Amino acid sequence: MNQRNLITKKRSAPSNGVGVSQEESIMLGKLFWIEVDRSALLHNLRLIKSIIGTTVMPIIKGNAYGHGLVEVARTLNGEADIFGVVSFAEALALHEAGVKTEIVILGKQTPSEMKRSVELGFSFGVFDFEDLENIEQAQNQSKHGSGLTKVHIKIETGINRLGFQLEELSKVIEVLKEKGEIRVEGVFSHLASVEELNQSYTEKQIEKFEEGLKIFASANIKPKYRHIAASAAAVMYPETRYDLTRLGIMLYGLPPSAGFRLWAESKNIFDHERKILPILSYRARIVHLKDVRKGGYIGYGCSFQAPRDLRLAVLSVGYAEGLPRAVSGRGEVLIAGQRAKIIGRVCMNMTMVDVTDIDNVKVGEIATLIGRDGEAEITADELAKWADTINYEITTHLPSSLPRFYNE
Repeated sequence: MNQRNLITKKRSAPSNGVGVSQEESIMLGKLFWIEVDRSALLHNLRLIKSIIGTTVMPIIKGNAYGHGLVEVARTLNGEADIFGVVSFAEALALHEAGVKTEIVILGKQTPSEMKRSVELGFSFGVFDFEDLENIEQAQNQSKHGSGLTKVHIKIETGINRLGFQLEELSKVIEVLKEKGEIRVEGVFSHLASVEELNQSYTEKQIEKFEEGLKIFASANIKPKYRHIAASAAAVMYPETRYDLTRLGIMLYGLPPSAGFRLWAESKNIFDHERKILPILSYRARIVHLKDVRKGGYIGYGCSFQAPRDLRLAVLSVGYAEGLPRAVSGRGEVLIAGQRAKIIGRVCMNMTMVDVTDIDNVKVGEIATLIGRDGEAEITADELAKWADTINYEITTHLPSSLPRFYNE
């Protein structure tokens, strides 16, 4: 479904949905919703796989960066080799949804979660000696284990969060040999500052990772997957691709950072024939129109005083629906292909925008918070800039309760 046509249809469609698709008819009954483009998602995965040439692990943690965990996985099922999530809860949701692709849990687990992971055959990260002890207990307690427990050992190379220090790896290997029911499927780490184009620090981390891999190799431990690269590193540093690349933010058509975007443009990485495509649009319906006289105050705290007679449109979305309060007085939305400024403070469930200079605005019309309307576009990056944050946070903070529609 072409989003430009869709937004035009929404503006002109009758309230009973006559002349529109079933999906569009459902949307006509909503005050706000998210649209996710499945074909753009598949395009992004295939494009990046063609560029990097290694096995790709789509990262679908954080409700697939706000795009919808299960539906994104279902879309990629059969195209992805292996999925990465951060929690047992996410892995279980995929399992219960019937997703057959291998799942790796890349975050910490409680002992009870680890027991269930062992029983269900999930692969998962190991970050400290306590994790190794918990695996043994989980195996002993499990009644439905699936044989060898597959793990990914994390090496701390410089982000200083989770993982074993290099000097601990010899002891890790000893423990692994004592516990014969563990298979080291992966060895991995995480780069701290690729997106900031910090080349010297990135190279130091790569060197440490290489040292760690050599320690495992000397003990004849040969993991199927060696992985340190996420989206930015996989493109910028071919040597970091190893056997597996963790594909996160670029899967969803968003650049890892402004610096990366400028670097990629300078190298012509994504030319006209091969661009990553944003896959998410966020729409809300105008629920009320109000005329405010010059000098009138708008919103909480009387934070905005009308400099002239104004016409306002009220949207039934606010920070509870994922629109950051920080964009108050700074952000914009699209209405009829034109920009309308957010005025006053973003409320918990309402936002006011200035439509004084947009002709013939009506209650029920569509405002676009993220996405295209005609030739105009507001990106997650632009919204992030207004909120003084990053695009990751913008999409990931979109509540799972928001209606999501997935088009082909």
